Amino acid sequence: MIIQKGNQIFSLVKTCRETPIGGTWNDYEKKFIKYLTKQGDEEFKVLNSNCGMDKYELKTIK
Repeated sequence: MIIQKGNQIFSLVKTCRETPIGGTWNDYEKKFIKYLTKQGDEEFKVLNSNCGMDKYELKTIK
């Protein structure tokens, strides 16, 4: 997952293993997005890939 916020780029590297804090990758990604937001209602365009796939998806996450 790659996110640009202003002049900064953030990356969350997803592995085929469990998350570093336990739980699912979807929950981990949501916590990562929440950490980047002040209000909690910002939208981000995210470049996302599935683990082990050579395919990328541009999506909007709130």
